[in-house]
Amino acid sequence: WANQSSGHSSNNSDNNDDSGNSSGGNNSGGSNTTSINNLLMYGNSYTSQNSLHTILEDLGVTDAEALTGGGLRFDDHWNNVNTSGHSWNSTLRNTNWDYVVLQDQSQVPGFNRSTTSWIEDKDAAILLANEIESESSESVLMMTWGRRNGDVTNPTIYSNFTMMQDRLEDGYIDFRDNMTVQGRDVWIAPVGLAFKHIHDSIQNSGSNPISSTSTFYGLYSADGSHPSLSGSYLAACVIYATLTGETPVGSNDSVSLSNSLKLELQQAAAATVFNETSHLSYPWENSST
Repeated sequence: WANQSSGHSSNNSDNNDDSGNSSGGNNSGGSNTTSINNLLMYGNSYTSQNSLHTILEDLGVTDAEALTGGGLRFDDHWNNVNTSGHSWNSTLRNTNWDYVVLQDQSQVPGFNRSTTSWIEDKDAAILLANEIESESSESVLMMTWGRRNGDVTNPTIYSNFTMMQDRLEDGYIDFRDNMTVQGRDVWIAPVGLAFKHIHDSIQNSGSNPISSTSTFYGLYSADGSHPSLSGSYLAACVIYATLTGETPVGSNDSVSLSNSLKLELQQAAAATVFNETSHLSYPWENSST
């Protein structure tokens, strides 16, 4: 299972930085929307839980495939991609993927930049971006979410959800900046910021986001780390909006959640991508008609 690391060990570091995606409209990317035919995902149990790639297909992605393993980091994914005959290697090369979504281990992106695991994953992310570009595809970082009550294994840096989310955001942004070179964009799907949108909306209303009856609480499975079906659905809505510029609001998908909850999650994803992340850039902003 995905993700136990200590941010204070030189060998087990989690550092996360946020990536920015500007939105060009209220609730949609306007006229520059695009369809996604082929989407590849490299991740761990945060991606495999509830089959995130199949939810994306339900939302409208034509073909999505996920290659995952428990606790895998970017460094592991690069080692797999760089191994001839490995399924990570052959899958990347055998299909013309529109995008490759990269999800790091849940703690590493927010670790201090001097930790060994953060440096290894940053270096691996650069190598993955090079390889993905060589296959005429584009890299997308899936910014993950802080744990519901923070991370008890890293209490100083991850004492609660907000602290953990802020560090993850910064980490993914740093990954993106290191992966970006002239002529090559790297995108961020701000899934964790949609979790934060729901958390902060509840908090700002005077209620407790970690009450067991709240929408935020329900984004997580029992361990307070991995996503519930609603958490995976929110992630899919964010990724879909990030890549297509289309609002997920009003989706006629068949995911087994109540219509009222789906609408709340769709609206949170749309608000995050189109109204609350002007510090990020998105692919559909570049495809003017």
